[in-house]
Formats: sequence, C-alpha cells, structure tokens
Amino acid sequence: RPVWQRAVKGVRQVLTVANGCIVRTSEGVVLYPINGSKQFLVTGSVTSQVTLMGDELLVISGQVLKRVSVLGELRGQFALQPGAVAAATTSLQDDGAEHLLIGYQDGSLELYPIEEQGLGGALLTDHSSFSPVTRIVSDGRGYAGIGYANGAVGLWDTNTGRWLGSQTVHGSIEHLVIGRTHLYGATDLGQGIRCSLKDSLDRKV
Repeated sequence: RPVWQRAVKGVRQVLTVANGCIVRTSEGVVLYPINGSKQFLVTGSVTSQVTLMGDELLVISGQVLKRVSVLGELRGQFALQPGAVAAATTSLQDDGAEHLLIGYQDGSLELYPIEEQGLGGALLTDHSSFSPVTRIVSDGRGYAGIGYANGAVGLWDTNTGRWLGSQTVHGSIEHLVIGRTHLYGATDLGQGIRCSLKDSLDRKV
C-alpha cells in the first residue's frame, strides 16, 4: 500500500531524494516530502532536465541557472548564454575548485569557473557535435558523461577538454548516471547503454 498518492499533471521528470521526491512539471519544480505535502522549489517554465548534484538541484529556466537545495533554499543563480539546456558542477584535478559545465542546444559544451561574482570566462569549449545536449553528469573527478539527442554518449575530460570514449544508440539520451566503474544511459525509445570508465580512462595518455 502506498504511503500517499496524488494526481500530478504534466509530469516531465521525477527524482528521488532522502526526504521524498522531486517532480518537474509544467508548473515548475516541486518537492513532495514523505508526508505527501507539496512545496514549490522553482516556479515557472523549466524547459531542461533538472540535475541533482548531492543535496543540490541545478535548474535552467530561460537564460538563468538556479542552484536550489532539496529543501528549497536558493544558493545562487547565474546568467547563461542563449540555448543552454543542461548543466552539472565538477571539480578539476589541479586545484579542486568548483566549475560549471554547460551544454547547449547546438551541441556545444562550455566549462566555466564559479567565482564570487558569478561565472568567469569559459576555460574550455567543445563543438564536436551538432546534436542538442540532453544530459550531463559528473563524477567529481573532472570527468563528465554527456548525452545527446542523436543517441550519442561520451566521456569528456574537463581537465583537458579531450574525449575519452563514446558510443551511440537509437533515440535521444534521456537518462544518464555515472558510477564508479561505468557510465549508464537510456534513451526515450527504451534502449540502454553502458560505457566502461576503466576502458575510457585507460585510453587517456
């Protein structure tokens, strides 16, 4: 028997967290705690996938990225370039400082340092794909998994800007998870993909 249940219109994404679940709907991003109550974390149109990084959500709304805790606390926001559709934070190996990786509708990637006043200038850019970026995940070591609308999945080294490996399946990449040994993905057509991180990192020279 369910703990609670309710009808929710316009569901586009569901994330599970320790205190309940987070749902992206046509009205915004909503937290449903275990007691079944409803709390808006972000209101208004959210056109991209919400990224969960630890206890923090990265939400792109228009040309603004909001960092929101899973309890609803706004921790910061940054102005973005037009066409931004996916984001993840990562740390680089040389200094451990936090950076923001942004994916765009035209398939490009940009890596920015996070500074006190906002985002610094782009440190790395990549224009090797012309398909829209759909998902970005980071392992915290400077490696990022990138998913595209054409079914491509790749592992990108944000320390150097080099691609370490890629695979392609049918459909648009809608789900992407990076684990200790593999990068896992799934498309809107239900096809799964698994990339070995070891094989990709072993190719790094």
